[in-house]
Amino acid sequence: MIVVDVETTGLNPAINALLSIGATVLHPRIDKLQQVKATTLDHSDELDFYRECRVYRDDLEMVKPEVFSINPNLRRHLNSEMPQPEQIVQEFIQWCVGKNDVLLAGENPYFDASFLKIYTDIWPFGYRYVDLHSIYWFITKQSMGLTDMAKLLLNRERGTAHNALEDAKLVRDCLIELLT
Repeated sequence: MIVVDVETTGLNPAINALLSIGATVLHPRIDKLQQVKATTLDHSDELDFYRECRVYRDDLEMVKPEVFSINPNLRRHLNSEMPQPEQIVQEFIQWCVGKNDVLLAGENPYFDASFLKIYTDIWPFGYRYVDLHSIYWFITKQSMGLTDMAKLLLNRERGTAHNALEDAKLVRDCLIELLT
């Protein structure tokens, strides 16, 4: 399973831009999950993916002011040296396909997938996703966001500035906690 998170300039993939993709591998077997949980396994680059891409000035003009508080480094994505969104999505797909397991998971994987699909004609992930929020609700009958869930389940604080890889790892660890 691939746990993915994207950072964007807004909530609508038709008018907002992709900023970054973060992903990490989550082994689907419970015995492997318990090994990860029992150790302080630090995932290597092979098991983690993180890329940022550029945005265009027009994309930033549509950004609501509160987005800058969530992602204070937003303006650095205007750098023309950064790769195009299409390039990082293709790199992500290639990285995933090499993992032999292309089931996507996330806090809200439908949102993440909606942004990723904008930048590619190839979608090897199908239409089924593992949704952390739904699993948490099924177990607890409560609705809770990632910040509160990480605090409750992991006793960890989520940074105020969102980072796609850090959030993907938080989702992975919350899933491990809920499934073991």
